[in-house]
Amino acid sequence: MLKPLFVFTTLFLVGAGAQASTDSRVDYKSAFQCEGKEKFNWYCEEEVALPPIIEKKPEPAPPKEAPPAEVKAPEISEFARIQARLQELLQIAYVNPSEENIYNYIQFQNDVTTKAAVFADNWKRVQWVNPELDYSQKFPTAQMAKAVNNRTNIQKQDSNLESLKEQGYGLFFFYRSDCDYCHQMEFPVKLLAERSKMDVMSISVDGVLVDKFPNSQVDTGQAANLGVTQTPTIMLINTKTKDIQPIATGWVSVQELEKRIYVLTATKPGDNF
Repeated sequence: MLKPLFVFTTLFLVGAGAQASTDSRVDYKSAFQCEGKEKFNWYCEEEVALPPIIEKKPEPAPPKEAPPAEVKAPEISEFARIQARLQELLQIAYVNPSEENIYNYIQFQNDVTTKAAVFADNWKRVQWVNPELDYSQKFPTAQMAKAVNNRTNIQKQDSNLESLKEQGYGLFFFYRSDCDYCHQMEFPVKLLAERSKMDVMSISVDGVLVDKFPNSQVDTGQAANLGVTQTPTIMLINTKTKDIQPIATGWVSVQELEKRIYVLTATKPGDNF
């Protein structure tokens, strides 16, 4: 009776121990179950989960500040409105010239004309108070004042003309023997040379000398070097500075020649305006 009980007890303990052994083992797969994977100390190498890669997004650029809006005077908008309205009424009256449309256009045009008259009147008043803004102070328009201004300018030109030779200036006069305008320039060239005392070299571009022209010589390349393509041509030269300036092509009066020479030798751009 005791023997079966001992056997039963033994089997029970063995089974319990085996169960306990099974429950208490560490949960590692044995080396025989790694299925060809890496193993360490007879146990399968556990895959280590890598932390997720978080891409750092670039920080958004700060919003650009909008440029400050240009502040325009209200008169600019009003001027544009008046122009647009006048044009609009004109177009309406032109396409449909009814009495009402024409009346509306004339009435608005009269308003615009009144504004222009006020502008012109204030323009004069401002010039009277500020004479430096009055263009007629420098270039008068009244007949008597114009005469005085012309005499003053002629005196300046004459004074400048007398000093040209001393400054080193002279003239090249290019001509052709068969050029009618060249022959007509005989008197202006001679008178200019006489008044200014400048030396004149007359150069025949066709090789035929005309004795009535002062100091006449055959062209030896001067015309080509200076770009002379037409006759008569007069050039102002300075033997000291080596400066050469064309002053006339075609027939030109003595007065005009003297005026151009004065502008080129005694004034700066803008002085006469």
